[in-house]
Amino acid sequence: MILHFLHPQEGSRYILRALRFKLTYEIIQKEPRPVPEGGPLPNINEYPILNQKGALRKFEGTFAKDCGNDTICNSDLHVTGSLELEEDTSRGVYLLRLGEYDTVPLLLEVTNRKEPAYMTTLYVRHNEALFFDPTDSEVSN
Repeated sequence: MILHFLHPQEGSRYILRALRFKLTYEIIQKEPRPVPEGGPLPNINEYPILNQKGALRKFEGTFAKDCGNDTICNSDLHVTGSLELEEDTSRGVYLLRLGEYDTVPLLLEVTNRKEPAYMTTLYVRHNEALFFDPTDSEVSN
């Protein structure tokens, strides 16, 4: 048995899908020559026959996930967030005064209470007048 390990590239988005493989093989051999009448027969061990049903194999390879026995990850994600700005609690809004800040830190916390959430994406919608700079983003476990 030959065992190979595949390591997906960093940032690969398809590790949750099974990889499908198709393996075909054939015997490379010299062609038998016609035997002259009355001549000796060739050694049949020099011309093996490949069962064509066994020459094609299809199989799938899956990536190991920590998702329980059913291999389906049931996550329970919770997101909380806030801005590091003065807050007007009576109106439930943040106050952003023109020219007061060059950047406005957005603090987000994502927690998961169940099985792993692979390839999770968080989208942040903001006004077109604001520019999102992810360079100061921090990820922690």
